[in-house]
Amino acid sequence: MKEPPNHTGQVDQCGDCWVRDDDVPGRYGNWWQVLDGPGWDEQVRGGLGTPRRWFEVEEDFGPLVEASPERTAAALELVRAAVVS
Repeated sequence: MKEPPNHTGQVDQCGDCWVRDDDVPGRYGNWWQVLDGPGWDEQVRGGLGTPRRWFEVEEDFGPLVEASPERTAAALELVRAAVVS
């Protein structure tokens, strides 16, 4: 699968959403994992995992499917709030 463009979201096999936001300073090309899948405990649900390069996301967490526009927007907002602030 070719790497999706900036500001897109992908859902992994565990139900977590991954987003790419090249506008985050110093983080160009990284994909951010939002811990929103069903497997997370309440204390970490909605947090962020470690940013990774696309090949790692695809290899370690695939298969991936495109996230809805609403889920992508919410994930991008979370990344911006947590990383830029």
